[in-house]
Amino acid sequence: VTGRTLPQIHRGWIYVPAFLLVLNLVDQIFTLVWIQLGHAEEANFMMREVLDRGPVMFALAKTARVAGGAYVLVRLRRHPLARVGLSFGAVLYVGVVLYHLGFLATLMR
Repeated sequence: VTGRTLPQIHRGWIYVPAFLLVLNLVDQIFTLVWIQLGHAEEANFMMREVLDRGPVMFALAKTARVAGGAYVLVRLRRHPLARVGLSFGAVLYVGVVLYHLGFLATLMR
């Protein structure tokens, strides 16, 4: 974001990528815990290969990929499709986190 004032419609879009990154972090934590406990495997084949290099590399690579995508979409936020992409990513991660929470609930029974 430059020093210029953003039009009102664009100001709120600064928070969407932050929300996306927080959800990504929650997903990473759940994923690593489930894998460590033997309850799951990484579903994404590309990230599975990175996970074989260790949890720190996994976290760094996943954060970099999500942050990189979010950065591009924020830079293009004046385009409606970029805002749709950011929104879709956030909704997708909400679904992933809800899935993790549901799995946690079944484990706690």
